[in-house]
Amino acid sequence: MVAAANDGWLYACDANSGKILWRNRAWQQVGRPETAAAIHDGVVFYGSRGTGEAVFRAADLESGEVRWKFTADAMSFSAPTVAGGVVYAPAIDADGTGTLYALDEQTGQELWSVYAGYYPTSPPTEGGIVFSGREALQ
Repeated sequence: MVAAANDGWLYACDANSGKILWRNRAWQQVGRPETAAAIHDGVVFYGSRGTGEAVFRAADLESGEVRWKFTADAMSFSAPTVAGGVVYAPAIDADGTGTLYALDEQTGQELWSVYAGYYPTSPPTEGGIVFSGREALQ
């Protein structure tokens, strides 16, 4: 089980005992866990809200070791979605303008980005289509 807390840390806990397995500093501002995590194939994907930047990370589910990070000039408010080897990470600018970043699941390298409307949420996917804002992206 992975959960964000108001102390600015992302915790991985044993679902049966509640024992903390590891923790990662997820947010620069204490009390601001703005986004949830996505778990896929033994990796935890999460975004952090900083001051004017969003940092998306991939961490090993068992150890908490960060595998990669991607920094955007925006803020993260929604959980990333993982599908087809791509991490879809929504972020917003200070005025609420949204960008959806497509990141390589293994490396965190940006594959593409697109305008995603105002205050984009975690994008659902189906059959190779990503739904974000008002548009379906293929």
